[in-house]
Amino acid sequence: MVISKDYAKFKTEILLLAFFLLVIIYSFFEMLPTSFINQYRSQQKIKLEPIKKITLVTEKDLEHLPLCVSRYLKYVNVVGKPKTENFEVHFRGYMKFKPKAKPINIEAEQTSVISNSTRIFLINSKLFGIPFKGLHLFTDSFAFMKIKLASILQVVNIQNEIMLQSETVTFFNDMCLLAPSTLINQNIKWEEIDQYSAKATFTLNKVTISAVLEFNKEDQLINFVSKDRYYQTKENDYKLVQWSTPIEKYHTVNDQNLTKKASAIWSLPNEEFKYADFEIIKFQSNVKK
Repeated sequence: MVISKDYAKFKTEILLLAFFLLVIIYSFFEMLPTSFINQYRSQQKIKLEPIKKITLVTEKDLEHLPLCVSRYLKYVNVVGKPKTENFEVHFRGYMKFKPKAKPINIEAEQTSVISNSTRIFLINSKLFGIPFKGLHLFTDSFAFMKIKLASILQVVNIQNEIMLQSETVTFFNDMCLLAPSTLINQNIKWEEIDQYSAKATFTLNKVTISAVLEFNKEDQLINFVSKDRYYQTKENDYKLVQWSTPIEKYHTVNDQNLTKKASAIWSLPNEEFKYADFEIIKFQSNVKK
């Protein structure tokens, strides 16, 4: 079969036209108020409250904590520093949706506000060459997770009590790794296990979760382990599965030693499923509105 040059040229032009049309459609949907990036920016403006008063962390604030937690806060260097009221963080890393799936590279940004218990998380990536975005929104009364392909086709939309409990665990995990000065808060009850670990029970609104914090001889937090987070085994089928976030690296930010790199692991019945690995590329706390 002989294909003429004119037909080949016509086919190439059609493909290019289709590509440019897709780019235009994608750009149009990205500009809409309903796009994830615009929802993220909008929630930032709403949830970032003005910091009315700067509170410094004192030695006395640490007196009720288990020794291993107190030593960690001193290692982090929170004493004499402003307590974290909010923070913004940019990540780079990878995620896997299933144990045997190929990892995908991601970039993400997050805004968290401690005073109104808010976490907004935006993921940017590509799936089979198609751009996709994920948006998580958590407050003390509701939580949702949504994913869209090419900013058009919504493929995930989860909002339920299970999501609220799971994201409460995530919110507390962020406090431990990225805002450790908040571990003096009164809605956390502590139980010392041994010189290198302690159990925390965290209550937010009507949700109570717990986690075990593990430390090393250098007083660094090296792992966060909770059995109160749900893993989706099938569509609309969730089970409580142990979830942990081992910390791999620290860095100094604003004279404090904070987590630089960590991973996230599900302890499934037959294997350890490391589904995410994040490295912080930008961090700022006590952001002014």
